[in-house]
Amino acid sequence: MKTIINTFFILILSLMVTACSGEMDKNDFSGDYKMTIATDNAMMAAAMGLDKEYKMTVSVPMGFMESEGKRQLFDEIFIRKSGDKNYLIFKQSNKEFVWTIVDKDTLTNTERNMTTTLSRI
Repeated sequence: MKTIINTFFILILSLMVTACSGEMDKNDFSGDYKMTIATDNAMMAAAMGLDKEYKMTVSVPMGFMESEGKRQLFDEIFIRKSGDKNYLIFKQSNKEFVWTIVDKDTLTNTERNMTTTLSRI
């Protein structure tokens, strides 16, 4: 009986350690997102149609991002740690598209004077 209780205790302890490890998995980022684009030039954003929200689907296991019927396929999607930040990397041939992981529900990408934010719906 004592062996059964010890085995059960070790099993529960290992499950708790695994659940509380805090490690992010790339598959945690699959899902539907609201995409918003912010820029420091509101007139340019309005002229380019960037002042509205878009819906985007990310499928890490299938390796794609999809918005408004357009699907972009990637060879590999993975998490890269650099310093104290984590990045979700979408690799296509020899190009990498880098998204900063803000939290488990938010990704951001800043290029030039525009910031694109994906917020889980």
